[in-house]
Amino acid sequence: MIRLKNLIPILLVTSLLVALLSLSGARRAKPSPGKGSEETHSSELAQVPLLPDKGRVMAPLVPAQEPARTNPITSLRAEQTHQLDRLSNTMRNPGAATRQSPFQREIALLAASKNWSNLITRIRGGELNPNMVLVPGTGNNLLRLAIGQGNTDVVGNLLAVGAKPGTREVIIAAGTGNLDLLQRLQAAGADMNVSDLETGLSPFVQAIRRGNSEMAEWLLQNGASMQPNTAGVTPLDECVASGGGSVETIQYLESKGFTLSKDHLSLVHPKNPRAQAIRDYIIARVGN
Repeated sequence: MIRLKNLIPILLVTSLLVALLSLSGARRAKPSPGKGSEETHSSELAQVPLLPDKGRVMAPLVPAQEPARTNPITSLRAEQTHQLDRLSNTMRNPGAATRQSPFQREIALLAASKNWSNLITRIRGGELNPNMVLVPGTGNNLLRLAIGQGNTDVVGNLLAVGAKPGTREVIIAAGTGNLDLLQRLQAAGADMNVSDLETGLSPFVQAIRRGNSEMAEWLLQNGASMQPNTAGVTPLDECVASGGGSVETIQYLESKGFTLSKDHLSLVHPKNPRAQAIRDYIIARVGN
């Protein structure tokens, strides 16, 4: 028989071997952080059932719709607003343009601050050209700024020292509603039958947009035209669509041969304080 003291070393060696084998098996079973996790993720994805094409929910086909028709007066009004806003911004702050020379900036700021006596004196002394452009790329000059300020006397003085009115000056003057300004420009040789290529506006349309029938009539008597602009928009369209139109101005245009239609109802400017009166008048004339 094997003695107990002889079994003790054998049992110790056996226990040690079992422990080593257990540790080695645990290491082999543990997945590596890269490949093992990817394999596990891939196997999990492989177990997710995929829907066949016929089982997918498809969005219903929507028949193609015709593009909305653009009302010419709407697009024209947006363009006019953009152009006139750009013009008025440079007129309110003509010294803010980065492309100005120091001299242009100096003169523009003097005009904006209405220091006209200084400017007129410098023009008369030959230091300053009365037609100098103050903001490159805009055509803004001293005469245009004075007209925008509604300063009739300064406009007269500028004309007297050589300022030359053009199309934009006439249209700005009509937009002020100041008939005296227009009359001074005409006396200096300005044409009243002009149209601004950028905005499509004319002096007659400007007067109509302000509801100024008196100015409109004076313009007609001095060569202005009532023809539609290049977009086919008539003075009556402009009157209805503007924020300054009125029933009285519409009646004035009707007396000149223009005719209302039901389409004019959609043109009424919602912010015109006389909008409801204009709608009621159109409905009374042509129905709704």
